[in-house]
Amino acid sequence: MSCNEFTEVTPVSDPYKAHNAEEDVKCLASLVSKVVTEHGDKQVQENSFPAKAAYFNLLSSKARAKNMHGLSRLVAFGIMQTATAENIAGSGLNVQHLKKIYERSGED
Repeated sequence: MSCNEFTEVTPVSDPYKAHNAEEDVKCLASLVSKVVTEHGDKQVQENSFPAKAAYFNLLSSKARAKNMHGLSRLVAFGIMQTATAENIAGSGLNVQHLKKIYERSGED
């Protein structure tokens, strides 16, 4: 069932921006919460994950896309592996943060 079909069955009171991933996640979270609240569907509760997990994954993906470019040079020179660079980038850190940590000898 598509989101549009689902909203026809369970109308959303708040309008949301279509084709916007953050808004889609928030809308779906609201819809699932409404279904669970109104119908007590235990199967939905048992087979779902928190909407916050999807939202945080989206934020991590955005940060990774923003920060990976600078870190890719470190990967190219063999200083770190791609998976490590992706984890660092996804956390919101970039190469400038790593330089600052290095300058401080690892001290905050």
